[in-house]
Amino acid sequence: MLHSMLKAARFAWVFALYAICSIVKVYAGGDQFEVHLNGKLVSKQFVINGYRALTVQLSESDRNGDLTILYSHCGEKGTNRVVFLKDEKGNIIRQWRFADNSSRLMHVPVKELMSTLKTGSTLVLSYAAGETKTERLLVKISVINQRNAVVHRLHFPALAYASLKIINYLV
Repeated sequence: MLHSMLKAARFAWVFALYAICSIVKVYAGGDQFEVHLNGKLVSKQFVINGYRALTVQLSESDRNGDLTILYSHCGEKGTNRVVFLKDEKGNIIRQWRFADNSSRLMHVPVKELMSTLKTGSTLVLSYAAGETKTERLLVKISVINQRNAVVHRLHFPALAYASLKIINYLV
């Protein structure tokens, strides 16, 4: 009886170690980003094939706020960082450049975003740096008439959510 319990416990440990190694192997060294609206996390994603940008809806009550972006290249801050605001056709409407010696956090005033947005329209916020070969889509932004902003979140599968927790713990 004791032998079978030890065997089951050993199997559980081996399986847990295999699962953790598989998760870390998939995401280790990859890029990730966070987008905060007025200090509240609205998007946190790993840049992998097939990730989808979330839509952040701004309202008039957000006008004096701040959109903060933290983009990590394998745990490091990028160089020659630029955040672009584009229309649906991909035309650049506005851009913000961030110095290499500045903070890891990139701040974009919401009033600058809202000055170019019309109610009902959707624009795209993207990121580029010396470390990226192409621009990275961060979030889609739209304006609504309601008092508070609403964020449409993706429903992460349990494994993807667990991997975020494990990697954040390891980093």
